[in-house]
Amino acid sequence: MSRKQSLNAPYDVPYDLKHEHRPVRGCRCNCNPKCNCRCTCACPDHCLCIDPCDSTCGTRTSRNLIVSIDGTSNQFGDHNTNVVELHSRILVDPTAEQRTYYNCGVGTYVPNRAKTFKYWRQRFDNVVDLAIAWNFQTIIIKAYRWLCNEYRPGDKIFLFGFSRGAYQVRTLAGMVEKVGLVNAGNQELIPFAYEIYSQRLKGKENDEAPILAPRFKETFARSVKIHFVGAWDTVSSVGLVRQKPLPLTSSAEHICIFRHALALDERRVKFLPEYVDGGNSNSSPENGLARNASMMIGSGKKPGAPISARGTEQSWVSQESKIDRKSTGASKEGKFSAADLPEPRSTSRRRVTNTKEVWFAGTHSDIGGGLKNNLDLNLSSVPLLWMENEAASAGLRLRPRKTGGAWNWKDLRNDKAYESLTVLWRPVELLPVKRLSFKDATDVTHAPHLGSGRIITPGQRIHASVAFKKPEYHPRATFGWGGGIPWPSFVGKDIDGDFEWPNEWRELLEMDLFDASFTVEAVQNLKSVWEKGEDGEDSEAYYWIKRLSFIALSGELAANYIHALRRARPEETERELRLAVELFRRLVRIQRGSFDPDLAELLERHSRALDDLGRTDDALKHCEEALSIRRNVIAQMPITTKKREKLANSLEILSTLRRKLNQAGSALGFTREAIELRRNLADQYSDDSYADLQRSLNIISFLRCLHSLSDDLRDLDRLPEALPVAEERVQISREIAQSEPDVFAPSLAESLCHLSYILRDLGRYEDACMTVQQAVAIQRGLADADPSVLQDLAFSLHHVAFTLRDVGKFDDALVPAQQAVNIRRRLAEEKPDKFSALFAHSLNGLSLALRAVCRHDDALARAQEAMTIQRNLVRRDADQFKPGLAGLLNTGAYQLSIGGQLEEALCAIDEAVEIQREVIGARPISFHSVLADILDTRANVLCSLGRHEEGLQAISEAENLNRTKSSEPTQLVRERSAVYLSTRSKCLIGVGQPSKALGAIGEALELYREVAEQTPAVIGAVFSQSVDAISGCFIELNSTAALDSMAQMVDLCRLLGKDSPGRFERTLQQALSRYAEGLHALGRNGEAQEVLHEAVELS
Repeated sequence: MSRKQSLNAPYDVPYDLKHEHRPVRGCRCNCNPKCNCRCTCACPDHCLCIDPCDSTCGTRTSRNLIVSIDGTSNQFGDHNTNVVELHSRILVDPTAEQRTYYNCGVGTYVPNRAKTFKYWRQRFDNVVDLAIAWNFQTIIIKAYRWLCNEYRPGDKIFLFGFSRGAYQVRTLAGMVEKVGLVNAGNQELIPFAYEIYSQRLKGKENDEAPILAPRFKETFARSVKIHFVGAWDTVSSVGLVRQKPLPLTSSAEHICIFRHALALDERRVKFLPEYVDGGNSNSSPENGLARNASMMIGSGKKPGAPISARGTEQSWVSQESKIDRKSTGASKEGKFSAADLPEPRSTSRRRVTNTKEVWFAGTHSDIGGGLKNNLDLNLSSVPLLWMENEAASAGLRLRPRKTGGAWNWKDLRNDKAYESLTVLWRPVELLPVKRLSFKDATDVTHAPHLGSGRIITPGQRIHASVAFKKPEYHPRATFGWGGGIPWPSFVGKDIDGDFEWPNEWRELLEMDLFDASFTVEAVQNLKSVWEKGEDGEDSEAYYWIKRLSFIALSGELAANYIHALRRARPEETERELRLAVELFRRLVRIQRGSFDPDLAELLERHSRALDDLGRTDDALKHCEEALSIRRNVIAQMPITTKKREKLANSLEILSTLRRKLNQAGSALGFTREAIELRRNLADQYSDDSYADLQRSLNIISFLRCLHSLSDDLRDLDRLPEALPVAEERVQISREIAQSEPDVFAPSLAESLCHLSYILRDLGRYEDACMTVQQAVAIQRGLADADPSVLQDLAFSLHHVAFTLRDVGKFDDALVPAQQAVNIRRRLAEEKPDKFSALFAHSLNGLSLALRAVCRHDDALARAQEAMTIQRNLVRRDADQFKPGLAGLLNTGAYQLSIGGQLEEALCAIDEAVEIQREVIGARPISFHSVLADILDTRANVLCSLGRHEEGLQAISEAENLNRTKSSEPTQLVRERSAVYLSTRSKCLIGVGQPSKALGAIGEALELYREVAEQTPAVIGAVFSQSVDAISGCFIELNSTAALDSMAQMVDLCRLLGKDSPGRFERTLQQALSRYAEGLHALGRNGEAQEVLHEAVELS
């Protein structure tokens, strides 16, 4: 018998699929592999993130494009508005990657100095413009044209406006959404694009405009998402007649982040604000969530419970037509359709958007600025500081303030609101001006306004600065639902008082009061005072502590301070965080309760820094302390959704660290607790658009926890428990993908792929194959519009190839394996640092697929290419890439052996063993199986070299690892045992122990028979490898007893082939051929001829 025939193939497990799981995608940007940036927009081109981090939102090459449009009659001068002041702070140096555009407001074009006809015409134009916004369209088209010229893929667009300028930027955002940004070379079409958007063709309303808009966008423009819109008191009034609003100006669903500052004391009817959705809401804050009841996750089902515990409900796999055979058949065409998503349960679900509408003390011009002399552009009004903070959190880069971030306490308390309802405006209040009633989004009234205050609608918030006005201050606005905040008991607060009052109205308050840079300034001042030795309630230190304690109410104190601690080197960042932790420990000792959450956040951030430096044990201690603080905060203080979120985050961090320290078992409890918190958090927000976003982010975090739990259970070989967790993740992913396919369909595909891994581990190969094909169908459709999905598609195709081989479709498996290689080759050429390792593993997968169809020369070439790539990566970063080399060496060693290069094969497999032994010390128990498989390959190579004693030692170690992997052996473990027993039999024959070899063969057959009787689907492609090895042993033994055992194997193959003929037809043919060879060796030629004839018929 040739060495080629006697070699047992390595166990066919995709190393990278089983052991290199990716995290749930919280962020889809390319700024940093670990990005968790503060931006929380829902645009696939930007990010969908959860926690703050030190990374910058967007891609590495993205820029910020900023458009600012001023208010009515406002322009740059000595009375500058908030629009100009914010615009002046935007960083525009080359390193900032920001481009700006400013346009003064309606009615502000500067006339010529000479009093010519042109001068008087311009003056007349300005007057008319003030009255009816003559140049309204012109201003929008100019800004739109600038964006068309400047925009590059990946750029983020920020729009700012005040008054009518705010309405214009909202119009601009609507236009970009409706008709896109016109492509270069089509600039002449911009006026026509505006006509299509405004639904007025040739000056007349046109019913066909809504149909033309998507066609125009597809033909002539780029689809672009507006990243941020900041509006100060939006007003659309033109003349006395209320016009039909322009499309999408009352909506924010097409905008990633929308911020709107509103005036509590404005009373003029012609300055009524344009709320989002007309101020409509389906419930009041007191009534809790109503609109999105259908999004309640989990339906009370607990992850990890057995399927049978779910009442009469079937598992997702059986419920979805055993992974929806019809839809997976369509995956060959690679198109994403509604069939891949569930039927809608509710039509009231809105797009996920990040929207805040916040009320501030003052009238229209107090909010937007322009009343006071502001030549120095440093008034720092509260509405401006708030808007700056919100924009900076979304990625806008601003210059530091000239006078720091301190606020003027006296101005905050004493600043009087300007009375805008003057004698000139009072007659208008008596007219029947058409306006919204704010009962719903479209209801209007003609009743005289009579100087009434504005209506605060559910979902809107009151800024905390209002509370610090003088006690006699009484806002003119009223709450539309009859409840809200009682103004007399709310205003008149003092910075030196206690801060319990915000808890009573927390869901109605916006606590972000001051410039974020002031946090750093206040902390530095406090440190300076402490260094002088001053302390006590009468000292300057007490003053700064009180200010910091108020900032802490916003929940952003630690986050703002952490942002300033970034350093170029990780060691320096860790040192700054360590000093910050010490400082906040002192603050907690002085004023317990105020700073505890911030200390916990600093401890968590410090733990991440320690972990990045490889000090995971120290990181774990910090995280455990942070978790203890979080629990105490919830136990001793009023419970809020934000505190629950922080606790869930802390549990997830702790679980991750324990997992890294090979403590997957202890990590399970923390992950389960985080899951239950996330499950409940999804329905804890008040009813507004910002709550929609927070709820969706909690669902994303919830899915991430489910992923971690199922992964941990899988690593612990608790597959029956991992399955329902993965099924629940798929179920919820389907529900949220229904509402936002562009954002959440990638998560659905990933959850399907992860479920497929577990189904494969359980031996449910058919289900695993169909599940991952469904993921591929979704990803193919998404990749057409979003090339970043290609990396996920390659991953799924890689897995499809394995599952096709599992079900016996060896030729079919070549196609997805080659497609995965093609995609990753291209990605690796574009970004070698990011994709080279994945490319190597795809080559490894293709090598296995080629081996399965006996194209051994091609398989060896691919395996060698993979090993070369991975070795180059190891030279660059051994810690990161060396573990991945072991699996590639295992495949390469087998292919070298097939080609007769046994010495080279032994060198490769010895190196693989050495690497995997190093890996086991720091990885979960599931990695033991990889070492066992590598040792099995080594035993086969040694036997082929005639070194049977060494081979026997290697296979004995493999068997021991397989036995210790699970206290209760799964069917997969039993099948592995059978594989190793077949290798043992070859080694025993080589050392002259034929009877023991025959006994090993008998044990292997018995194990296969047990598995086949209980769960025949578990027996995979590896069975054919065992048939080949065991048959070779029978021939070597050349005995009647051996021939009887071979007959039993043939019967077993026939039994398996009845249920799955496609999977085992080739294996049966192989067993029959070997059986015929054995019969012939014993002189039973007639029987041998009959068996051989059956084998030929199968071929």
